[in-house]
Parts: sequence; structure tokens; C-alpha cells
Amino acid sequence: MAEAFGNEVEPYNFRVGASRRGEAITESPSWDSESHPVLSGSADRRTPFTKLLGLIPGKDNLRFSTTVGLAKQIKEKIEQCLNSSSGCYVAVTGVAVGALAHIDQAFCEQGIRSSARFTYEGPLNSLIIRLMPGVPHDLVSRSLFYRVGRKIDSFPGLVDTWFPLGSAEFEAHGRRKKQGDEAIKPATRSLRTDWPSLVIEVGYSESLRGLRFDAEWWLRYSAGQTKMVIIVKMVIIVKIKCNLNAIRLECWEMYRDPARRVTRSTAAVPTCRQWFKIDNLGIVTPFNPSQSLEIPYHTIFDTGPQNHPPFAFSQAELSSWALYVYSALS
Repeated sequence: MAEAFGNEVEPYNFRVGASRRGEAITESPSWDSESHPVLSGSADRRTPFTKLLGLIPGKDNLRFSTTVGLAKQIKEKIEQCLNSSSGCYVAVTGVAVGALAHIDQAFCEQGIRSSARFTYEGPLNSLIIRLMPGVPHDLVSRSLFYRVGRKIDSFPGLVDTWFPLGSAEFEAHGRRKKQGDEAIKPATRSLRTDWPSLVIEVGYSESLRGLRFDAEWWLRYSAGQTKMVIIVKMVIIVKIKCNLNAIRLECWEMYRDPARRVTRSTAAVPTCRQWFKIDNLGIVTPFNPSQSLEIPYHTIFDTGPQNHPPFAFSQAELSSWALYVYSALS
């Protein structure tokens, strides 16, 4: 499995014997190109947008001119995305906020709007477009979302207590906008502008580090409303055709180490608290051998009993889901 993910190492090294979900994975003493710098004590003060911007190679940086021209350029890049080794993010500069609706319309006319996710940074007049290669991406995000929804509904009294949000766009502070792949919010958040409590982000060939910056965006800018982001990384080995041979899931939350004295420098930070790799035989490798994927009740809901059990997916359930994905894409 390590070879399948190349140099994409764990975001943290975990403590030997960490057996409970509440024991966060600790910071790694070494870094490489796939490490995640947003940790307690990190000196990196850049925004998630500028961090992600720094990962995008020059050939995928565009200057906005016309909406039609941009739509045609992006359509070509979507077709190239599956065979890309540098990822599926495109940066566009010189985009005024008033141009976003026109770009949206142009993408719809080119038939590519559903294959693009927008992240907009008003202070920089810049747009990052994450490209999705159609069916493979949608199958993974939607199938995982359905399983989460069914798991919630399996508990007595929870049917029709949450709303699916799909890839709806959310705005932070009137200056930043972003779309996820799938999202959920509790029914108690009745306003159209209310943020999701759980977001799923899926990447097909882009950098795992980029997906982690996507997770950071949701956790930092939702004012505490988004409580968990599940990122799914699918790794492609390009031969004669693209073959999916590894899936990685990471669960990100805002976390403050309870063992440390609370100061400004030890405030809660985006933290990967669960991760799993699943190979094409359905073998699950979690950071903790006995671990299930757990979504705490109050990650989804704002009200309800404090002692409600989490929505847990056993390793057998994760394996079954992954084998379904592999079968559908083979």
C-alpha cells in the first residue's frame, strides 16, 4: 500500500497503543511533500486558499479574460485530468466577484459545470477550480454519502432529521466561497445559508495535501458549524488505461489537545483524527488496528442526548464499500 500512495505519508505519526478515537494522532518529526503543516504550534499563517494555490503548477495557472474562453480552457483540462500526474486543480487570477455568475453560466453552456468545484478568494480576486473526471468521482462521493445517510437513518427517530446539501456553495464573511462534493446539515438549521455539519471531499488524481487544505477551509471558515470533513483520496496508476488500486479516507476535525494548557498558541486546529487505506482486495489498514470509522452524533446534530452512540462503520463495512467502488470502476 505504501507504494501505491507514493510519497503521500500519514499526516501524523500515531502514538503506539493509541486505542481510543479521542487520542489524536501526534505530529510527525519529519516532513515531506505530502505532510500537512496545519498542526498545533505550526508557524504557517497562510490561508487555506493560498496554501492550496502554492501547490498548483505554473501550467495550471490562468489569467481570466472572458467567460467563454475560460470555459473552453477548463473543458480541455477536464479531459486531461485523468492522465495528469500534477493533479486536477486550476488557479484563475483576475476574477472579480461579479464575474462568478457569468463563469457559472458559461460552464453550464459548455456542459462542464457538474465537473468543477469552485473555491473563491475575494481579497485576491482569484478562483481555484477543482476538476472531477465524471463518473468515477461521482460514484465514490455519492456512494459514501448514501452509506452515511443510511447509517444515520438506522437509529430510531433520526429519519428526516437531516438535509442533504450535495455540492451547494457556501460563503464565508462575504469574501470567500466554496463548494464541497457532498454535505449534510441537521434539520434544525433551517435557513438556506446555514452551513453543513459534515462535508465529504473526494479527489481522483490530485494531491492529497490539496484535499487536506480543502478540509482546513471548511473547518476554519464555518465558524464552528462544519464539525467534520471526510476526505477520500483515490490513487490512479496510469498504464494503458487508468486503474484504481487504492482508496484513502481521512476524517478531519477541529481539535485541541486536552493534555496541554490552553493558550492562544494551543487553540483548536484542523486535525486528522482517523484515517484508513483500503486496497483493491478490500483489505483495510487503519491508523489503529481495532478502529472503526466513527462520526460522533454531535458532529451531525446540534441538539440531542450527549451520550448518543456514534455513527460507526466497521472495517468490514468499509471493505464492502470499497469493493463496490472497485467493481463499478473496473
